[in-house]
Formats: sequence, structure tokens, C-alpha cells
Amino acid sequence: MKKAPMVKVLYIVGVERSGSTICQNVFAQIENFFAVGELRFIWDQALLEGRPCGCGVAVDQCPAWSAILEETFGETIEEQITTMAALNRKVRDRFSPIIFLPGHRWFLQKRLGTYIANLGKLYRAIQEQTDCRVIVDASKSLFYAYLLSTIPSIDLYIIHLVRDVRGVEYSLQKRKASGHPRLQQYSTIRGALTWLALNSLIEFLGRAITTRVLRIRYEDFISQPQQYGKDILRFIGESESIVPVADDGSIDLQPTHTIVGSPSRFHTGNIKLELDALWRDLLPWSKKRLVSALALPLLIRYQYLGHSKILVRS
Repeated sequence: MKKAPMVKVLYIVGVERSGSTICQNVFAQIENFFAVGELRFIWDQALLEGRPCGCGVAVDQCPAWSAILEETFGETIEEQITTMAALNRKVRDRFSPIIFLPGHRWFLQKRLGTYIANLGKLYRAIQEQTDCRVIVDASKSLFYAYLLSTIPSIDLYIIHLVRDVRGVEYSLQKRKASGHPRLQQYSTIRGALTWLALNSLIEFLGRAITTRVLRIRYEDFISQPQQYGKDILRFIGESESIVPVADDGSIDLQPTHTIVGSPSRFHTGNIKLELDALWRDLLPWSKKRLVSALALPLLIRYQYLGHSKILVRS
């Protein structure tokens, strides 16, 4: 019997509002790449709460996802979705340091064994139903990435996507002002410290999960998508693929089947990739100064001080 090929997963990890959706949209246009959005939320936000697929219809009505879920669970779909949604609440980044504790694999198998096994089935079903070579997952969670790394059938590559903390702060403040319920308790100090803590955690624990971690700045990718896109393709062993972005930064976006994510996942047609740097003019000086002071160590490490120049690739 022929052994099934490994399931190659290009996984984007990082802080929210770091540009993962648009970066994923670019890779979704590559032949034999299949973008799944923030797949870790498929059980609760997509299936139980009814959020739409990137193609515009409800996930449970989407032909692509219906076929994938049927192959994953067969006739027990409804029961398994409820089980996975309950288990998904235990998947939190604050549990990431557990990977350094003795016996952590035994503990995870006891608490999340069913969850991990079903993830393996789900990613395999995605590969087989879409006939893709690469699954692009923008779930962003480091702990979720670790769980994927424990699945023998998954060939995991991690992109650590970072964005200037001041841009993240401005984006989160805009969402708070728009009435987003989850962000009503958000504060500038909390946001800056979260950015520092999560990126530090990714730096520290990322390579404990896998040696295949590549850090990319959002600003560089959007400004030079062809060059940095090629870097990522080489990183995952897909250097023969073509980054479908024109020299002027325009790209023809076809509908995707992404799960959850920012509204830009619904964008289709010809668009131009443009750097979102409104924070430079619209974020109050006092907040720029505050978040810069709080996040200073990584602002230096990621070369965001001064004029935050783009790292030019040739």
C-alpha cells in the first residue's frame, strides 16, 4: 500500500492585526495552494456561530468545506463539531510554556488527544479534497502551532509575521472605536505589552516547536511581495511556484475558502497591495511614545526605530 504524502502546512504565527489575512490572500492565489484562514476557529466561530466562508456562504453550506468535513468525520459530523468546539477552548497561547515541562506530551494526549487526532484527520482531508500541495493556515496561535507539530502526518513551516507595534495599536484603536465588543476593555498599555509578550514568546518557543521558522515583517512583504514571497516559497521548498503579484504590486484575487479573519478575506478582483501606514499621521504622538517605550526591546530587534525603513531585497 502506497504511503500517503506528508501534509505540508505553511503556518502564520503572530499578533492580531499584523497583516496575516492579506499575506495569506496572496499565497491563496498560487496554484496548488489552499488557504484556510484561521482554521482553529472553524468549530466554534465558523460552524456553531455561523460565520461565512471566504466564498461568501455559510461554512456548513460551502461545497468545499462540506466535502472536507464529511471525509474527516463521516456520519458523526455534528457530534464531533460539538466535541471539538469544547476542546478548542483549552487551546490558549498562555499554555505554551507547558512544552518545557517533563511529561508534557502525556499530559497533552490525556487532555487534548481527541482534538489532536481530529486535527490530523482534518488537515489530511483538506489535502485530499482540494488536491493541494500546501495548506496556508493563518491561525496565528503559537500553542496551536505546537499541537500541529505533534501530528506525524503534518510537515510544518512557520512564518513569524511581525508588524510595527504602532501600526498594530492604531488598528486596534480603530476597531475599538467601531464598537467591536471584544475590544471595549482594550488599553494602549495592555496592547503594547501583549505585542511584546507574544512576539517574545514566539521568539523563545518557536524554535522549540520546529527549526523551520522564518520571520517576515509585514511592511517588507507588502512593499516587496515578489521578493519576500519568493523567500517564503524557497523556505518551504516550493521555489518553482510563482508569486502572482505584478511589478506594480497589483494582484488578481480569486475567492477563497478561508475561515474567520479580517474582512479583507472577502476581497476579490484586481487590487493593489499598499502599505497601511495611517498610524504615522493619525496615531496621537503620546500613544506613539508610550507604545514605543513599552515595546522598545523588540522595536530595536525588528529594526523599527528611526524611519522604520523597508528592508530592500534584490
